[in-house]
Amino acid sequence: MWIVKVALNRPYTFIVLALLIVLLSPVVTLRTPSDIFPDIDIPLVSVGWTYTGLNTEELEGRLTSPYVETIRGSGGQYLLILHKIHLAARDEVFIHKSVFWTGNRDPSRCCF
Repeated sequence: MWIVKVALNRPYTFIVLALLIVLLSPVVTLRTPSDIFPDIDIPLVSVGWTYTGLNTEELEGRLTSPYVETIRGSGGQYLLILHKIHLAARDEVFIHKSVFWTGNRDPSRCCF
């Protein structure tokens, strides 16, 4: 309640403070670095699935194997852009990570 009393007794003080905030906001906004879209050097795509009622073996048979065959492509056409595929299947959870090539794509360095 004390701030209300000060604002009523000294209105010019709060007007000056409000003007300072308005005037300094653009300066602070422009000087503050933003990382909303940071530079990411590693092109990585992650997919995670949860499927209740399946153990690890059933999850690999029903989801993991067809998914990996689709990602790798029928004729190996995706091998030139994919660097690595990481798979992890645990109780009712499947996680897939694809790391893509950056720069020079050398298919002899492919890690499947």
